[in-house]
Amino acid sequence: MRTTLIGLMTLLVLLSAICGVWAYDRGHVYINGKVEAITTGTITIDGQTYDIEPDCRVILNVSRNGAVSQRAGRLADIALGDKVYARLLGRSISEIQVGR
Repeated sequence: MRTTLIGLMTLLVLLSAICGVWAYDRGHVYINGKVEAITTGTITIDGQTYDIEPDCRVILNVSRNGAVSQRAGRLADIALGDKVYARLLGRSISEIQVGR
């Protein structure tokens, strides 16, 4: 019985380690701040300039009557002074959420 229990615990530890590798965070972080400049391929947020990936997703968080909803947006929807929450990998941004 004890050997079986130790075997099961070992198996559980191994499976946990494997699942941890599969769920490994690929190094992205999220930043937030105010948009100070935006050009065709770059965006400046709180004094830091980042590259914008060609397939960057833009999500608009729209507040109406106390309820917040999300809708797909475009880079052209981002204005100077907007507060954004962006997904960053290295120096490249792959997703931007705009608060309105």
